[in-house]
Amino acid sequence: VIFEGDRLESLFDDVPNQWSGIHFVAGSRNNIIDYAKIRNANIGIRIDSVVAFNSPTLTISNTIIENMYYAGIWGLQSTILAYNCVISDCGYNAISFPIGGIYEFYHCTISNDESYSTRTTPSIWLNNYYVYEGIPQLRPLQKAYFGNCIIYGSGLNEIGFDETFNDALNFTFENCLVKIADSINTNDTARFRNILKNMNPNFLNERENEYELDTLSPAKDKGLLELATYFNLDFNQNSRISDEGPDLGAYERIE
Repeated sequence: VIFEGDRLESLFDDVPNQWSGIHFVAGSRNNIIDYAKIRNANIGIRIDSVVAFNSPTLTISNTIIENMYYAGIWGLQSTILAYNCVISDCGYNAISFPIGGIYEFYHCTISNDESYSTRTTPSIWLNNYYVYEGIPQLRPLQKAYFGNCIIYGSGLNEIGFDETFNDALNFTFENCLVKIADSINTNDTARFRNILKNMNPNFLNERENEYELDTLSPAKDKGLLELATYFNLDFNQNSRISDEGPDLGAYERIE
């Protein structure tokens, strides 16, 4: 299912900000998006602040979100489960969780190399508060877990977070390829486990939005098998567990 603007001329094929995007308002829950392509909006998916502890506000799988003016996914104290998703080419953040919540991303490819503006913000932004009348108000980031994912882009640092409340910002990148500044302590095993740091994932053709892995990609066979068994089929319905090991990201390289 394709969501995009209604201008069908080729001139508008890759123009962001043609429509607002998909918005799940406060109170909406148990939503499912599967096999969608969401393109050329302001914010691809916005999920307002309702945390449903027993079930995700949104489960999104096998979906492409690309070419957004602002953000691909913007979660406001919500609950999201995502797997086999590709989020690319967003003007500010590919994924932004500015006021806490619960988030799990498995086998997702996040690549932010947009060319229509000069981006200075990271692909992933994590926060746990907002400011009201000059005073920070706590909104705990209870969980942000990224497993077997690729987080890459044109910036020097593609993971950003604000630790105003240090004890309520809980995130983990496990068996992920990440592009991250040297100033960030990736030796903290509570947050970074078995990562590939600042390695080019070698996509087939990033400029043409082809995010399958090249044969020489360092992301091949580097996934955690325990996670891959839960998501054993990739975006193209290829098995992740039939070769030497699961690949990182949404696509399994088939030789």
